[in-house]
Amino acid sequence: MLSTKNIYLITLADDDEIDFEVKDALKKRFAGTSALANLLRVKAAAEKHSAEYTAKGQRIQTLQAKKADAQAFVRDMEREIARGMQYPPKEMERKAAAEQKIAAIMAEIAALRNAPQSTNLPDDTIIEWIRDSKVNFVDAEVKVTTLPKGKTQGEAVEELRNRQRDLNGEKQAVVKQPVPFEDALARVIADVDAKARAMDVRPAMRLKTSVNDYVSHRVGRHSEMQGHVEWPSAEEIVESGRRVEMDQGNALVSWLFRDEIIARGTAELKKHYGNAKGMSAEERARRIAEIDAEILEAERQEEAFIRMAEDAGMTIWRRPNAHPLAVLGIAPA
Repeated sequence: MLSTKNIYLITLADDDEIDFEVKDALKKRFAGTSALANLLRVKAAAEKHSAEYTAKGQRIQTLQAKKADAQAFVRDMEREIARGMQYPPKEMERKAAAEQKIAAIMAEIAALRNAPQSTNLPDDTIIEWIRDSKVNFVDAEVKVTTLPKGKTQGEAVEELRNRQRDLNGEKQAVVKQPVPFEDALARVIADVDAKARAMDVRPAMRLKTSVNDYVSHRVGRHSEMQGHVEWPSAEEIVESGRRVEMDQGNALVSWLFRDEIIARGTAELKKHYGNAKGMSAEERARRIAEIDAEILEAERQEEAFIRMAEDAGMTIWRRPNAHPLAVLGIAPA
């Protein structure tokens, strides 16, 4: 009797669509897990989704051909009628039926084109994730999922997806929380101090003389060549490629009026914070990790209901952004 491991390896060897790197990853990092079986589920669903999309396009093409034939029939009759042709009642009934057929076909084509396009998780997404994986995995412990009373698998999946949307909203609210006031004030002070640059008075202590001045003893010119104060500036490149020095008044002001700027900045900061307390980096990271764990658990339950529907012969498309850990039913070892 073949072992589960042997069946696993035989299945891998027979699947030509899974490349060597992915097969190698499945053997080494996912061995003993249900990852392969769940990947094959995803592949089957992706193929079915692609087939439905293709069938829809082919149906539209068939309808367009039928519409063209019916339109040609009506057009020919109308041309002959315009020339004085008198058709018997039965032929006129055929013309009316063709016109009704054209209207029905156009309505069906419009309905097919306007119908929301279903989305599905591409198997390439999961295959790429497996290929890029770096750690070993084991089967995840998933809470026993039973279908809520009076609910279908589709309704249960939709409820879980709504829950995930709510959790993602909570996560964004956490991400947008300001840092604690003290941290923000420290950043203001640090930025002012980093920007501050004093004027450089040292050049005024020196004479900018040349060798010729010393040789000719033209010391009378020395006072004219005395250095000047250098102001805070930054080098900029203009459109022509020429480099120019641009004065930085804000750097000088940050040095000259440091305490006043910080005091005004503190007042502005208090006004913006109001009653908000802010959230520390540690608390933010902890809360985001908690929400991510809740989202992943909801995704695992969602996948369980999707598989339940598949086993019952029904189809619920997976979300294109479904988490690979949930879809493959695994967790890092």
